[in-house]
Amino acid sequence: CLYAIGYCCKTNYSGLSLPIDNKHESSIYTIGFIFTTACCCGDTLASELGSVLARNNPRLLTNPFRVVPVGTNGAISFVGCLCSLLGGFIIGLSYIIGNSIFCQPDHMINTSMINIQLLFYCTLFGLVGSSIDSILGATLQFSGYDREHNVTVQKPGPSIERISGVNILS
Repeated sequence: CLYAIGYCCKTNYSGLSLPIDNKHESSIYTIGFIFTTACCCGDTLASELGSVLARNNPRLLTNPFRVVPVGTNGAISFVGCLCSLLGGFIIGLSYIIGNSIFCQPDHMINTSMINIQLLFYCTLFGLVGSSIDSILGATLQFSGYDREHNVTVQKPGPSIERISGVNILS
């Protein structure tokens, strides 16, 4: 959100792309906004699609040998990691396509090597953002299992078996 506000201030709400191939201060806002969005999209796709598409139960990121139920904070799966990469890739590709369609030629990124690097880093940040969220989830968010109802829960209780985390960010 802060990157979006900074972007608007730097471009005077003109809708112009900020050139990231030059050494402009405003380029930091563009890169920050794109990478932050890639992290968020990667995490969202991993959480939503990874839990549905994965055939095996996920493993806890802080203890990869421990298999945990679907829905556990901090749990990852191979399919979820692929979805994270896909989320970052989608954001990078969307930026490159949008930049080529909607921006004035003197304001757009026209170097294919920069586009390839941007796409690579967006894809990578999709996974990095999802991994950071999983570490925080495994340590600072409570996950428990309610055996009576056979569901994963986010709040501790008398009949809840703790899986991971503490109840700080829950």
